[in-house]
Amino acid sequence: MALTVNDFRLIESDYGYAKKVRYTLGHLFGLRTPSCLPELLLQGSPDEVDVVMRLLQAFAETKTQNHRLREIAEKGLREFELEQAFEEGRQYAIKQPMQMLKDHGLNWRYSKNPYQTGKVATDQEKFEAWSNGFKAHFDVACCEAW
Repeated sequence: MALTVNDFRLIESDYGYAKKVRYTLGHLFGLRTPSCLPELLLQGSPDEVDVVMRLLQAFAETKTQNHRLREIAEKGLREFELEQAFEEGRQYAIKQPMQMLKDHGLNWRYSKNPYQTGKVATDQEKFEAWSNGFKAHFDVACCEAW
């Protein structure tokens, strides 16, 4: 029960179900990603569930020796970290008093970003994700205040 080219296309594609597959694969490799296996089995179409089953079988046969699966798992970890950074930025903005957010929000978007030390971003992608999360709430808050 080997993975096919079409299986890898699904696993590496850019939509929500595929992300959950990558998160689960990362979890199997022991990375800090959530396991979404119950969701995958309940929410997937029969073809998608077949891909997940073949993926699980391939992992079970090769354990952690399959380098391509490891690369996909590490991509899933990175995606999860960026989603977490986005949510951290959004939550930080949510916790700020509305008036202070309106007065200082544009400056805080960069100055309060935990992924920046001094004038240098420690991780540019996480810096941008946190900033985008902050901006997502800032934009909503400012539009509602109109």
